[in-house]
Amino acid sequence: MTDQERVLWAIRGGTPDRIAWVPRMEFWHRGRQYSGTLPEHLLGLTLPQVIERLGVGYYATVPDFTDCGDTGGNVNRTLGLLRSKCVPFEVILVGVERRISTNGRETVVE
Repeated sequence: MTDQERVLWAIRGGTPDRIAWVPRMEFWHRGRQYSGTLPEHLLGLTLPQVIERLGVGYYATVPDFTDCGDTGGNVNRTLGLLRSKCVPFEVILVGVERRISTNGRETVVE
């Protein structure tokens, strides 16, 4: 079984032959790109191409916020509301009063 098959099998209630290995390759790839230390055989490949080449699982639930910029600051992130150019929607709070206070590096959202 491939790791993808293992994940899908488990989602369907089956018992795969072993636990799927789905590393957070985006952290490794980004760090290696920025430091110029990607292995030669992976140079010039996108993250999906690297994953395909290595044959590993891919965790793809959270967008890469380092590549698309944060358009709303971190204030709403503590509430689980992500606002970024790479998120295809915007949450607009209606009828909600918020108090935002800062103390040094600490931001409190009530």
